[in-house]
Amino acid sequence: RVTGWLSDGISRASVTGGRRLGDFGLQGTLTRNAGDGARDFSAFESTNAMGDARWQMGDTRLQLQASIYDAPEAENPGALTQAEMDRDPTLPDSNNIVKKAGKVVKQSMVSLVAGRDVGSLSLTASGQLGWRELGNPQSFAIIDLDRQTNGASVRAQYVAGRRFRVA
Repeated sequence: RVTGWLSDGISRASVTGGRRLGDFGLQGTLTRNAGDGARDFSAFESTNAMGDARWQMGDTRLQLQASIYDAPEAENPGALTQAEMDRDPTLPDSNNIVKKAGKVVKQSMVSLVAGRDVGSLSLTASGQLGWRELGNPQSFAIIDLDRQTNGASVRAQYVAGRRFRVA
């Protein structure tokens, strides 16, 4: 499915779809946003991609998910006083222009989940990784982050009504 619109210099386009092939399922979305913004110095653009794959290996259910977000431009026009708003609401705060206030973000995440039922137990293990780069100059400070995250979990759940049996 493809959707999109364009209005007042702002555009959005999105492609989404999925497919099932036996025990393998795949779905994804790609979205793009861009525009000049409602005020001077408020241009932006971003791209977001998300994917999800699910399949079965024997008695084990697997799911792989990934997302990528890229926003190379998001200008920040700043706040205006009431007098400035009354004079021209499209003006940016001049201090934000001088400081080049805005935001640049790149973020990626990936996770893998495995699940299996063993007798009356439902077992699930998962792991995830993430990366984020953020450049966020403001009129009062510069915020710059470069982070990596990771985590994992293991869970066992007793499912009532099933006979417990260890194979």
